[in-house]
Amino acid sequence: MKKNIDIFLSVVDNYGDMGFLTEILFAFHNREKDAYIFSIWTDAVDAVSFFLEKNTNILPEYHIFPFNTFEKSSHPRFVLSLFHCTLISFDKISLNSIVLRIDYISFDRSWCHFHESEHIESIPERKIIEIIPAPFEDI
Repeated sequence: MKKNIDIFLSVVDNYGDMGFLTEILFAFHNREKDAYIFSIWTDAVDAVSFFLEKNTNILPEYHIFPFNTFEKSSHPRFVLSLFHCTLISFDKISLNSIVLRIDYISFDRSWCHFHESEHIESIPERKIIEIIPAPFEDI
């Protein structure tokens, strides 16, 4: 049985946001083949659908939903929240879930120190971990 991964994406500049989403899906498909199915929650269903349809031959199974249809459930979730996505408040994500909050690339060393740390809204029952890509090796 495939495991579900939720992805929250607010589309700002189209190609950067949706391109990164495509890279994530491609990487999972390349590495894990058919182990996962993706639920993409977005504020731009048509744009994301159009963009991903051009790459369906290299992507895993996915479904795209309007973010305002997301409902809290009782089962744990694995969530990727891309680029400061604020579409869904973290309290709508069920307990015993883990959220990776993936940020934009940063060149600010003071901000990069938060990489792999818990987000301020993280609680023991729902971990939210910051992922901040940076070109520094010593962070």
